[in-house]
Amino acid sequence: MYQLASLFFCLFLLLSSSRPATAEIMNDPHRIFRDHYQAVGGLERLKQIRTTSSEGRVRYDGLEGTFKSWSETPLRYRLEENYGIVNEVEGDDGLIRWRRDTNGQVENIRDEQTLKRRRIAALLEQFAHLDPDSPIFDLAFEGHAEVDGQDCYVVRMSNTINNDVTRYFFRVQDLRVIKTIDRQPDIEILTRYDDYRPVDGCAIPFHQESHILPRNKKKEVFLTHYRIDPPVDRSLFAIPPPATGAIRFPAGDRAENIPFRFIENLIYLPVTIGDDTRLWVLDSGASMSVIDADYAASLGLSVQGSIGGFGFGDLFQLAFVRLSPYRVGAMDMPAQTIHAFKGLSAASYEPVRAGILGFDFLSHFVTRIDYARQTVSFYRPEGFAYNGPGVVLDAPLKYRTFSVPVRIDDFPTARFSLDLGSHRSSFHHPYAQRHNLLGRQGVETVSRGMAGFSFERIVPFTTLTLGGYTLDRPLLTVPPEAGPGSTSVGELAGILGNSLLRHFVLYLDYPKQQVIVEKGANFDRRFAEDKSGMLVGLAESGQPMVSFVAIGTPAAEAGFIAGDRIEAVDGRDAADYGGVVPIRKLLREKAGTRYRFTVRRQEQLLTVPIELRDLF
Repeated sequence: MYQLASLFFCLFLLLSSSRPATAEIMNDPHRIFRDHYQAVGGLERLKQIRTTSSEGRVRYDGLEGTFKSWSETPLRYRLEENYGIVNEVEGDDGLIRWRRDTNGQVENIRDEQTLKRRRIAALLEQFAHLDPDSPIFDLAFEGHAEVDGQDCYVVRMSNTINNDVTRYFFRVQDLRVIKTIDRQPDIEILTRYDDYRPVDGCAIPFHQESHILPRNKKKEVFLTHYRIDPPVDRSLFAIPPPATGAIRFPAGDRAENIPFRFIENLIYLPVTIGDDTRLWVLDSGASMSVIDADYAASLGLSVQGSIGGFGFGDLFQLAFVRLSPYRVGAMDMPAQTIHAFKGLSAASYEPVRAGILGFDFLSHFVTRIDYARQTVSFYRPEGFAYNGPGVVLDAPLKYRTFSVPVRIDDFPTARFSLDLGSHRSSFHHPYAQRHNLLGRQGVETVSRGMAGFSFERIVPFTTLTLGGYTLDRPLLTVPPEAGPGSTSVGELAGILGNSLLRHFVLYLDYPKQQVIVEKGANFDRRFAEDKSGMLVGLAESGQPMVSFVAIGTPAAEAGFIAGDRIEAVDGRDAADYGGVVPIRKLLREKAGTRYRFTVRRQEQLLTVPIELRDLF
């Protein structure tokens, strides 16, 4: 599971003063802001500005391109970014924010935090932050700070709508803003501003450089043109229609009951490119589909560009390819741009994962997943109508992933990402920290994904309720630390993965941003869990190997250590089992089952007996 950090741009009208601040206002944040605005021609004039437009060059991670933007109060804007291999458009029509990705798929952005930030933006456009008695904004003078050798006043702005905090660094010499730090629950954006130039009496920074933490992403903007109150065609801000790619269904407006393989809690579907068919993972947590870079090269696809992504545990680098028309089951899909990741196949065991089908694929459809029957169905949204017994959940997309309300034990209901690409269900670190879950007892484990290895603790809880349906004794993982990956996300409580979703039948309706939940045939089933406390992976030689051993478990008590290469189980050669997955399955057998493992530790051949027991 991964998620790409979305391209963003904030063109902030930073107006400067032509005279230095006086000692009288040095510790008054409202006077600092007022003097900052007044010196450029008067606050009333600034309030009369209705439209702006700009264009220039932009660098984002390993990409370079151009941009154009337009804005009109209240709240309307449009930003176009073109990096050649990939381009995106985002905007706001005054009622709702929207985004169109490089493949033409349109998303209305209406998650709770976005709606709150729109409210704040509307108030800032009205200069409501200048009111010392504002019930929304709080300005605080935090003293002086040095930025690149320049003395600055520091003003902190917070609000009562959300938890965002922004610090402004006003240069004492002329009250120009030369730095801001915007701290949000998920990220911190540090931006520097320079190359101020006069535009219609206002001083505008023609160079901005942002560093986004903990994603470690960088964006640099070079303005070439900036205009105040130009004529702007309001149709620019309208939500664009989605692309009408030539999707061909095998039966009218649907492709029903396509069999999938459900292995190690992941959904594998056959994808055919040309004459080559391989298995891809269905992943609602991926903001864009991904193909293994070496596989792409073998198909003659050109891998271009570089951009950072983030997954469950850490960060990683992605590139782009233009994928030719392909087939999923009997359904024909048009060409599209997707990510390429070197090592995607190598990071999987069996079956080998050639790619990931993410948002840009799934958002074309209403998708039905029946875990018990191991079938998936795709419906054209325009012709889909639901009349079943399930519960319809409002599930706004966050990072292009559904967010669904979940209640665990007696904790407040919170939103979790619904992630078909995650084999486990887990809490994010900020939520776990707020609710004192970090010290909960459980079994240590490790996961491997595109971002590498991540350590977690599997913890049993009493109940989990989704859509009015309650599961008993759910297992969720708790990360011991936030890290730079998705575990640091503070605006969502965690990830709801296939370990729990497999109890249900799901309908994922992207246009309506709804998830429909039904009880599955396996709703009351207790699925087998590991009873050894060790994780079996692969050595570089391709031989099964003990990758991790949890303290206090049967594997640790038996004497296994990480790095033990498995030669045989109960006298049967390890190669005869057909890979890692069958050996892992042995370790999920009933408590009391005994095995005799033959392992090679360095050059020594050892026999290690183990007896399985319930860990939860």
